Amino acid sequence: MAISLRTLLIVPFVLQVLGITGLVGYVSYRSGQRAVQDMARQLMVEMGQRVEANLETYLQVPKTLTRVNAQVMITDQGQGPALDRLETDFLQQIQGFPEIIQLTMATPAGSFLGVSRLGNDQTLIRHRNMTQRDHRLYHYQGDANGQNRRPVAMRPEDHLSLDAPDPSGYLEAESTTQGIWHLKVTLHPGHDHPLLAMVRSQPVYNRRGELKGVSRAGVLLPDLSQVLQTVVHPREGQVLLLDANGALVATSTGEAVFFTEVAEDLPLHAPAQYRQLAWYQSDHALTKAAVQEIVSQYDRLGNLKSPTFLTFWFESQPYFLHASPMDGELDWLMVTAMPSREFMATLYANFARTLLFCALALIGSTGLGIWTATVITKPILALQQATESFAQGATALPPSPPSHIQEVNALRQRFDEMVRQLMSSLQALRHREDTLAIFLDGVPVAISVHDPDGRILFLNHKGQQILPMGILSSDLTELPQDYGLYLAGSQERYPVEDLPVAQGLQGRAAYADNLEIDINGQRIPLEVHSIPVFDDQGQVRYCIAAFQDITERRQAEILQANYERQLEQQVAEQTASIAEGNATKQALINAIPDLLMRLGRDGVPLEIYNLETANWMGDKGTAHLQSIYEGLPSTVANQRQQLIDLALTTGRIQRQEYEITVAGQTYWEEARIVPVTEDEVLVVVRDMSERHRIDRLKDEFIAMVSHELRTPLTALRGALGILDSGVLHSRPDKAQHMLDMSLVNTDRLIRLVNDILDLERLASGKVKLVQEPCQIASLIHLAIEGVESLALAAKVFLHRDVIPATVWVAPDAIVQTLVNLLSNAIKFSPAHSHIWLRAQWQSPHTVLFSVTDQGRGIPADQHKAIFDRFQQVDVSDSRRGGGTGLGLAICKSIITQHGGNIWVESVLGEGSTFYFTLPTRPDGEPHG
Repeated sequence: MAISLRTLLIVPFVLQVLGITGLVGYVSYRSGQRAVQDMARQLMVEMGQRVEANLETYLQVPKTLTRVNAQVMITDQGQGPALDRLETDFLQQIQGFPEIIQLTMATPAGSFLGVSRLGNDQTLIRHRNMTQRDHRLYHYQGDANGQNRRPVAMRPEDHLSLDAPDPSGYLEAESTTQGIWHLKVTLHPGHDHPLLAMVRSQPVYNRRGELKGVSRAGVLLPDLSQVLQTVVHPREGQVLLLDANGALVATSTGEAVFFTEVAEDLPLHAPAQYRQLAWYQSDHALTKAAVQEIVSQYDRLGNLKSPTFLTFWFESQPYFLHASPMDGELDWLMVTAMPSREFMATLYANFARTLLFCALALIGSTGLGIWTATVITKPILALQQATESFAQGATALPPSPPSHIQEVNALRQRFDEMVRQLMSSLQALRHREDTLAIFLDGVPVAISVHDPDGRILFLNHKGQQILPMGILSSDLTELPQDYGLYLAGSQERYPVEDLPVAQGLQGRAAYADNLEIDINGQRIPLEVHSIPVFDDQGQVRYCIAAFQDITERRQAEILQANYERQLEQQVAEQTASIAEGNATKQALINAIPDLLMRLGRDGVPLEIYNLETANWMGDKGTAHLQSIYEGLPSTVANQRQQLIDLALTTGRIQRQEYEITVAGQTYWEEARIVPVTEDEVLVVVRDMSERHRIDRLKDEFIAMVSHELRTPLTALRGALGILDSGVLHSRPDKAQHMLDMSLVNTDRLIRLVNDILDLERLASGKVKLVQEPCQIASLIHLAIEGVESLALAAKVFLHRDVIPATVWVAPDAIVQTLVNLLSNAIKFSPAHSHIWLRAQWQSPHTVLFSVTDQGRGIPADQHKAIFDRFQQVDVSDSRRGGGTGLGLAICKSIITQHGGNIWVESVLGEGSTFYFTLPTRPDGEPHG
């Protein structure tokens, strides 16, 4: 169906404007809505992180104490000390950690020890089967130190204490080796109202994996409701903490999270039962609505495993809901619900303004479209009538109405010329190629066009001047040979793959200015640009190369270099002139860390400054009276004299780098010889030994890491290649051997990478060693336990000799140090030999540790080097023993951060002893 031009111009234009304005308004609203949701989600996540961080910090103490007490339980040959000997430790821990209200230890045999904190600095001590095996539970009340104790009777409601002395918790404790948390509602002795408390239970196992007891620590939870109220005000929303069963732990509304339940079948005057409040029992409608939304989404709370963000309606208002399981061992769920109106007010205001602007734009655009369509269509309709008259044979056309559009007026004027232009266009096409060729010949840059094989199809006039041989039939591989193309400054043919034309034919634009062309024995430097020309299928059809002679530019660069050298010489002359001044000269010399000497042609110093920096002068008191050539090695002295003569002859600065050895010490120096006058030079000598040492260490590090990575990777690649080929399908034993070898080399790579990362983190300070008081016996026990299997396999006997003392250390780091030293001793000890691990006093506040073996020993010249990275006595040790050469470097870094020292004493053929020291108290603590 045909439609009018006016309709075609107006209707689509109006629809387009309407669609764009509507889309802009919708996109604006959705973008603002997403931004608000993202902001709300971020705010809720941050609130949850704050609450979780506070709770984790508060619960860290009972977690640590249960682990420490469990370790103490098994330190005495795996049997554990009597419970009465733990009572003193429990009393000290109760005093040292005010947040701990109760510590207990129970055994499967029925023994029980418990220490609880009461009000008014009193303690409650309970035990069973400790001093008397009558299975009775005794209760005593004493002061903060457990002294002046007296028997007390417990109240009927004391069955609600945090840890009743019964074996009911053993079944649950046996289900884990890491320890578990219990949330309880308790009426703790000394308190008249129920409280929420957390109990940490840690099972105690001996070396045979037998359960020897359960260590527990109880801590009263702080008022979490007040903590949550600091995060969000009740008028703005709610924050809830739920346990795995859906019971409330805390809420920002301040609602009590437990209630009193009195069973009908309990005896008269029996204590009330306290129960946690389930979420559906809450009096707050928003609390129940928020949790119900999660249940409706996940069927039950336990199915929610990761943080989620939802929106729901409550009391006809939209709310944002964020639910997140807490990290770590607590299986709690944190729920945050906030009304969206707190975030959406600004969004609604912006959206209203957007709608207003869109409506104004729509009205204005529609009116403009109608006016524009009228102006355009009126002269076109007149032209249509004239065309129809011309088609009907009219010889005169009616005049067209005036128009403000220049194109429409020109259209009528060009109508009669259209046929003539069509005939002439064919002739113009024939001359286009000639015109292009004339244009390219007039360009002052050489241009060549190459086909996909690299052959030249076109070469303009400027290109024929640079390439007098003209267009040859050479393909890409023959271009360097036929046109005499060389690498700049050499006799080497320019590589075909590096030619800009070759890269252009591969579809990449390229540039090169390191190319020279040989024309009649004369080298001409060229600068070449190339660009590819693609067809409709994306294939390279041609390559266009633009090149030009850059001889003048090269000469300008040479002139600039000469100018810079002259400028450098002038600066040197000015420096020498300044050096002749008094105060200015001395200030300048003091600021330069180099040896400065003014010399004549005979090498006798006229002036010497910074004489203390000279490494090769013997008697520095007579340095002004003798030639400098007398103190230098003959080779260096001859070269120095030649360079001084060359500097005086050419007037240019000369440089000399050399190596000298003085008293067994090797130095690297750089001498810069600056001509001052016709018979005088300034010699500046700088010690470059540190730079050479760093370069050597870098090269050794790269070589060592490359070797240590390449060796296991090569073995891995070979083994996997053999397995992949299938030749071992019929030989499963050989295939298993290949897999075992791959596993060994993989472990070796992992050890290397882990050691490098550990050493770098220690050296950079990214790892903060948290120090605490640790028993030496416990540290040595853990270290020997870690290497016991290695000793058994190597048939080596381990002995220990330690003092009963405490050191202030990071326990894991010191155990790692001891394990590294013991592992090295086992690795290099013969079978049936002995290794001693000792700890003794070095000073009143320092303990000296030592590891002694009966191995092959360490040469004296390597006693310090072995503590550097990738240093081993024998390079074959890493391949034979699987070491990385980083263990001792890690030990040194750990001991240094503890403020101690580490060293080795060894006799070849008799064995080695590694020593290190540790403090018994933190830095800065006054000595008592």
